Amino acid sequence: MFTVKKFLLTAIVTLTAAVAMNAQSIRVHTTDGKVEGFNTVDVSRIEFSDSDPVDYIPFAERFVSVNPKEGIVDLTVNALGIGRIEVNMKGTYMYNTKSDKHVTVAGPAGTIYDRVGEEGDGMHLYREPMSNATQFVYVVNPDGHTLAGEYTLTIPDGFYSSTDGDGLLGGAEFTFTIEAQAPAQTITVNPAEGVVKKLESFTVKFDNYSKVELASTNAIVFLYKDGTTNPQGYMVPVIAADGTISLTLNEAITAPGTYYIDIATGLFKLTDDVSGKSITNDQIKVVYQIEGAELAAPRVGDFYYSDGTWSTSLIKREGVTPIGVVFYVGAGFGDSASYYTTKDGGKMSEIHGYVIALHDATYYDGSHHTVSWNASPTAEPYYSGCGCSISEEDFRGYTNTKSIINFAEQKFTELNEVNFPATYYATTAFESAVPAPDKSSGWFLPSPYQLHYIGKYVYFVPNGGDENTACVQKSLKALAEYGGSELYARDGLYWTSGEKYESTGKSNRAYYYAFDPSRNIGDVMPYEGFLAIYTKDRTYRVRSVLAF
Repeated sequence: MFTVKKFLLTAIVTLTAAVAMNAQSIRVHTTDGKVEGFNTVDVSRIEFSDSDPVDYIPFAERFVSVNPKEGIVDLTVNALGIGRIEVNMKGTYMYNTKSDKHVTVAGPAGTIYDRVGEEGDGMHLYREPMSNATQFVYVVNPDGHTLAGEYTLTIPDGFYSSTDGDGLLGGAEFTFTIEAQAPAQTITVNPAEGVVKKLESFTVKFDNYSKVELASTNAIVFLYKDGTTNPQGYMVPVIAADGTISLTLNEAITAPGTYYIDIATGLFKLTDDVSGKSITNDQIKVVYQIEGAELAAPRVGDFYYSDGTWSTSLIKREGVTPIGVVFYVGAGFGDSASYYTTKDGGKMSEIHGYVIALHDATYYDGSHHTVSWNASPTAEPYYSGCGCSISEEDFRGYTNTKSIINFAEQKFTELNEVNFPATYYATTAFESAVPAPDKSSGWFLPSPYQLHYIGKYVYFVPNGGDENTACVQKSLKALAEYGGSELYARDGLYWTSGEKYESTGKSNRAYYYAFDPSRNIGDVMPYEGFLAIYTKDRTYRVRSVLAF
């Protein structure tokens, strides 16, 4: 895997005795075809030696890990396949600007990545001097490469140099394999998911598999009511010649509520018509709502919809789309319904909970963007601050946002993307893209503790440890088809609406929260982020929240 190269100067020398005065004539034939010579006298000895080889730091001695791992790439873990490769190293390094060598990735379709030794879009170097570590990042393709075959990442000798004077880092090769994938297990169900009058019989058809068999002679499919653990009914699957699965409940259900059919993993054997390869089914959850169902009390991880409703299971309804995920139930940490005016101008009588938006307000044109908190933090009128809460432990994001908007309107006539970009994108811009329900607070820039609470308590951990409810991360993943994206990601640093004031009463700094896993500090759990302060002209992402 690892190779050290030595460069040798080879000379072919012919010595010819001179005819007089003991003189010698020396001719040197160099490897580039040149002939050099000279005459001298009284030569007693001629010595030749190899030129000094470059003494590279062995890559293997500094190597820690590579992601994805070498070998077969699990596309369930690395959905982009060979889309991004991260190499973690001991020691700190910089690009060797004198090198003209290239880092390459070759795949089944030929060379798919080729970069020279400089940082830019597609190649990054993250140094962590405190921990004496470096990560080399190669963004091969933001959309990923999942074509079956073998891929090789080649890092040449001398591409990087040590920052502590140890010299040039040797080269390395990493090999990855993507196996041919079975067709997607998409299904068509009848009746279609959504609101129905009763539940009685169903058909399920795998779109990409016409040959379906029972994997077990005792296969049973259960129907559950949302929020319960005991089945409301059961069905014995019957498979037709074309692979259609028929399911009939032992007893029809007409009571209003939300129900789901749970087809467990491994009940059916599916055969690919093209390759003939057989696999078992993944878990399938088909959700229905019988007309007249009342809203259950919200729970952390619930899906929140454009009409102001919520549900624990994702319900598909015509004209209604999910727009976020519930992360806290009730009024939180110093907040009160009395502070709120609803989007339609009414008074909010009760806070049922808080919702984090399904994707960043600064995600547009297919890319993640970053913006500053305000335009010029050290100049007036910005330097005086907006009067936002300075607390790290309250849920006052709504009132903070109102303070920023009022300040912008007083000093600049209006809030816009120039004077207070973070607040503008959290409110005006995101409202235009994803309208909030009329009876909600409307979107606002979260307080420091609203983001801190998500990161520490509910992002990865189900509410109260209840396995029947989701965590925020799981629900955001489930919203992928609606544009849902995770908070916990490289460069996942987000502005909050909290300000930091100096002893002079001025403010040029604000709070941000880091969901970025590479920026953990101290002895903390591997997934926990942190709250910090930076000058308001630094650019970070923005994710909106609302109260309902």
